[in-house]
Amino acid sequence: TQVAGMLGKPESYVMISIIHGTCMSFAGDTSPCAMLELKSLGLPEQQTAAFSDSLCNFITTETGIPANRIYIQFSSPERHMWGWDRRTF
Repeated sequence: TQVAGMLGKPESYVMISIIHGTCMSFAGDTSPCAMLELKSLGLPEQQTAAFSDSLCNFITTETGIPANRIYIQFSSPERHMWGWDRRTF
């Protein structure tokens, strides 16, 4: 719901994968950290800073992982590079 609302897209278009218990090191430290990927068709570049703020706040609230231990990779693939239901967008 958080991501769908942020992107202004229906929740039926949002997929989330959480891989808990993965061994990760961030800045040489194995304390809890997170790596997020947000891929969206038409992702507005001018809003990625606001999205980063929103996602970091959400992850910190839900998991206790501090924002300075969260990386987010944003990408906006071309419509023909995204497939669903036997076709592309």
